[in-house]
Amino acid sequence: MGMAELLTELLLMPLVAFVVGSLMLWEETGPGHDVPVGLTIGFAFASVALLSVVGRLLLRQRHRPVVTGREKLEGSIGIALEDFHGKGSVRVMGEVWSAESKVALHKDDPVRVEALRGLVLVVEPTEKENV
Repeated sequence: MGMAELLTELLLMPLVAFVVGSLMLWEETGPGHDVPVGLTIGFAFASVALLSVVGRLLLRQRHRPVVTGREKLEGSIGIALEDFHGKGSVRVMGEVWSAESKVALHKDDPVRVEALRGLVLVVEPTEKENV
């Protein structure tokens, strides 16, 4: 979805519906039973201002680096929690994961995450100075 469609669907269309709906209520049938036009316009401007600020904050967040998920896990450094060759457990980013390794690993060996297969990390040993 492009930015034009996003702005139209999230900002413009609800605003138009609010203003049109409020103006439909604006009838002079008697004192105290109408919605003042100034109030409707004030709320419309306040909504535009609030949604513009929130929209800018959201756009800024799109360009921040990834801090979780698959992208962050791949290349991360962790430690082996047990001796294993094939399948075992490792701690990466403070969490315990099931892992696979083609190389035999010993407890407390540093490992680097090479890939993620489902919920299993594919790890390889790394040098201690990289930890």
